[in-house]
Parts: sequence; structure tokens; C-alpha cells
Amino acid sequence: MPCLANEIAATVEVAYSTQTPLNILGAGTKSFLGQQDQDGEPLDVTGHYGIIEYDPAELVLVARPAQH
Repeated sequence: MPCLANEIAATVEVAYSTQTPLNILGAGTKSFLGQQDQDGEPLDVTGHYGIIEYDPAELVLVARPAQH
């Protein structure tokens, strides 16, 4: 699974510097929450998922959002 963190961060930095609003899009499982009509440049993060780090001895798990 590819890591899209750098690509997403670059997009956010450009949007911030140009004051462009972003509409962050995922799997849409919670699309009923919050504002329904989102303006802004779409930022699709559906490919950014999975377990990044797992340390069973410390009971630590670092994960990205789940893919649906």
C-alpha cells in the first residue's frame, strides 16, 4: 500500500498558501455529519489507509483510516 502522506501534505501546503479551501473526501461513511454542501478543491484521501506501526510489547498501534 502506498504512503500518500507527502503528496497529501504538499496539497494542503499549497492550498494553505493560496488560501484555497479543501473538501477532504474519504469513503463517505460519515458524510451525513457536518456541512452537507462542501465547497473547495476536492482532496481524495481514500488511498491513504493501513497500519503504519505495530509494537505488541508496548500495546501501540499507529494506523491510517480504514478502507471501505
